[in-house]
Amino acid sequence: MIDSGVLYALLIDGDIFHERAMELVRDYYDEHFVCPVPVVHEVTELTRRADSNDAASIVLGKIIHSKKITLANPNIIELEFTAQLMQKYKRMSFCDANSASIAQLRGIKQILSFDSDFDRVPWMKRIF
Repeated sequence: MIDSGVLYALLIDGDIFHERAMELVRDYYDEHFVCPVPVVHEVTELTRRADSNDAASIVLGKIIHSKKITLANPNIIELEFTAQLMQKYKRMSFCDANSASIAQLRGIKQILSFDSDFDRVPWMKRIF
């Protein structure tokens, strides 16, 4: 799985974590990354705010046409579990809780993420 921080850094050349994101993707080159739709929203919105709608549109196109990324649209069970995780981990965002719920319910064990909130999730190993 790939989180918004790594995905954003990967797609934005000037990001301070761009090189590390590139290394992570190279290290896991043979992997196919699951990307929850809320992560796509977060990355697109970050790009729009930092740059423009045009830049965000380009980033969105790169994500949806990537051969290395499979988009994961959360189902109702995953959304219910997301709500439970948000209650359990009080400071966890919807996006992070949704990624954790999708990972748990779809058997995904690792996430490329710069976000230490995932360190509290016992079924996921954060790779950073």
